[in-house]
Formats: sequence, structure tokens, C-alpha cells
Amino acid sequence: ALRDDVRRNLWGITRGRRKEGRELKLNPEANKVQESGETPTDVRGKRGAGQICGKLRRILSVFVQNFLHIHVHTLVVYVWRRQRSMDNNTKRTVVVTGFGPFGEHTINASWVAVQELKKLGLGHDVDLYVYEVPVEYQTVQSLVPSLWNQYHPQLVVHVGLSGMATTVTLEKCGHNYGYKGLDNCSFCPDSQCCIEGGPDCIDSVIDMDSVCKRVSASGLGVAVSVSKDAGRYLCDYTYYTSLYLSQGRSAFVHVPPLGKPYSGEDLGRALQAIVQAMLDLLAQSEDKIHCQHGH
Repeated sequence: ALRDDVRRNLWGITRGRRKEGRELKLNPEANKVQESGETPTDVRGKRGAGQICGKLRRILSVFVQNFLHIHVHTLVVYVWRRQRSMDNNTKRTVVVTGFGPFGEHTINASWVAVQELKKLGLGHDVDLYVYEVPVEYQTVQSLVPSLWNQYHPQLVVHVGLSGMATTVTLEKCGHNYGYKGLDNCSFCPDSQCCIEGGPDCIDSVIDMDSVCKRVSASGLGVAVSVSKDAGRYLCDYTYYTSLYLSQGRSAFVHVPPLGKPYSGEDLGRALQAIVQAMLDLLAQSEDKIHCQHGH
């Protein structure tokens, strides 16, 4: 009888353990929760947090990719510009002209200013050529085209004297008609125009307002202004001719007489700052075109 009781007790214990084992196998998640002290709500919370982290990782990945794309593109453009400026084969060419004597102006401040600019230069990456232009319509008709054909410059800047000016003046446009004043040879065109059949007015592609703001903010000590009327004399005539030949890639700067109030050195420094600002604006336009082609 004792042996039977022992057997029954052992059988009950073994059976109970087997039952517990089956429950553990059937409900592993529940037992896991019980062992760790967590509730089913905690488990669901962890799953939700995991899903949120996954979404955040995907969003962060997209952000990093876009960020890197933008900055790599900026770096490529910067390296391209630096390489271009350092490459001697891509040096920019600039031609600057001033006028010779006329009327009461036996010394033309425009040519003095251009000579001072030549001394200062425009940097190692710019080839600068300067010319004195006689105050003669027929000379302008032949000289200006020859400058464009000979040098194929990135920019031509014509500088002239205005007896009424008190500031260095950036001219926005050139005009085709209205040339009645006689030149040093007592000549003016019979048609009183620059290019027969040409438009009445041609604007420079250079934003003169932006150039004016840049130079004025540089603390140069020379007042700069903007004008839309270059005077309907040799200055305007030269400007329009150059704009017509270059499709707007020219500029004209009027300077006041020497000592009223600026010296030749002052005008030379002003011209240097103005031409450099113009070149910067042209380079930015080229970079935009390059980027558009790259896309």
C-alpha cells in the first residue's frame, strides 16, 4: 500500500510538470513576459517604438542623402571655378578704352583713369589691354570691331569723360539715333545713327545697379551712380557700337574731370573695383548656365 501511495504521488508530480511544460510550449510569449516582469501592453509598446524608430531611420537616411547631394554639388561647382581661374589656358581677357583730348579737355580724364587701371591690373587671371580712342566717329567705326575680332574678350569697358559729372557713372544702355555733334574732324554721320536698321536702344547684360551697390559698399571713397543716357556723342556712339557687336556684353563708365573732385589715382582704383565687380557678375551668370547644363 505504501508503495502504491508513493507511485501515485510521483505520477501526480510528474504529470503536473509535464502539463506545465506543455503550457510553456503553448504560451512561450506569456511565460517570457512573466519571467521578465513585463505585461502584454509593454510588449506592444516596444513593438510600436520599434516601428517609429524604423520610420525615423528611413527619414534620416533620405535627409542625409539630400544633404550630401546639395553639398557635393556645391563643392563640385567651387572646384570647377577654382580650376578655371587657375588654368592659364582659361584666363579672361578684358579690353578697356579711354578717349583722347577733345574741345577744352586737353587732358582727358578717361584716358588718365584707364592708364591708372593698367598700373593696378585686374589680377593674375585677367589679361588686360587698354586703348586710347580718338574722338572721331569714323575711327570708332573701325576700331571697336577690330578690338572684338582681335581679342575675343569676355568684357569690353569703354570709359569717357563727362564735364557735368561729379560721380563715376555707370551707363546702362547705348542709343542708336541722335548724333548731331561734330567730332575732332568736324564730322558726324549723315544718318545721325550708329547702325542703320539697329534697335533704338541696347541694354548691357551687366546689372549696373548691382555693380553700383557693390562698389559703393566697398568703402572705396569714390561716389558711383547709374545713368540711362550716355549723351548722344562719341561716348554713346562707341557704347552702342560695342553693345551691338557683343550682344550686350559691354559696359560704359563716365568719369568727371580730374580734380572735380577725384584724382587720376582715385579714378583708377574706382575703375578696378567696377571692372572686377562686372567680371564677378558675368562669372556668376556663366556658373548658372553651367549648372543648368549639368542638370
